[in-house]
Amino acid sequence: MKWTIEKNVILEALNNVTKALSQRTTIPVLNGIVFDISENGMELVASDSELTIKVLIPHENIKMIEGKGRIIIQSKYFVDMIRKMPSDLIDFEVEDNLKIKIIKFIRGYILKRCILFYLIQLLKKYAH
Repeated sequence: MKWTIEKNVILEALNNVTKALSQRTTIPVLNGIVFDISENGMELVASDSELTIKVLIPHENIKMIEGKGRIIIQSKYFVDMIRKMPSDLIDFEVEDNLKIKIIKFIRGYILKRCILFYLIQLLKKYAH
């Protein structure tokens, strides 16, 4: 699964969904953001078990999507890392259903692979 998106588009969606995350939870999955990639676009979901916020980024607002699926990315440092990236375009790539590569672009050139995040792949039976 790969996708490329503008920093301001993903950051706006992340800022909205993270409002539902609890700072204190004993259930680790409630500290994560669900990324559901489909032909419609990308849906981001976050919940604290009482409040759930979903944001859909339409396919037209995503520069490139390859593949589809669902992943959970732990939000602790993820939003801050995206916020501090200097580039306008960010490329995400899920590898082996275990980790995600985040690559920054400046003037169309790949400069450096930034960081690997371990993630949890959700089962197809995940209910909204």
